[in-house]
Parts: sequence; structure tokens; C-alpha cells
Amino acid sequence: MALPSIAPEICVASLIADIHHASLIVRVAISAFGEYLIIVW
Repeated sequence: MALPSIAPEICVASLIADIHHASLIVRVAISAFGEYLIIVW
């Protein structure tokens, strides 16, 4: 009976970790793209 109560927390934690990881990738990509635009212009 302990698993059903723990499972949602694990799902939420992994979801938050995925969102954090994705936002980090997006941030790096945007900064790299910004530097590329500055170099091109």
C-alpha cells in the first residue's frame, strides 16, 4: 500500500527534473544562438 502513495511523488519529481533539464538546455541554446547572432552581425 506504500507504493501508490510514493509513485505520484516520484512522477512529479522526475517531471520537475525533466522540466529543469529542458529549461537548462533551452537557456544554453538561446545564449549560444545570441552569441552566434552577435558574431554574424
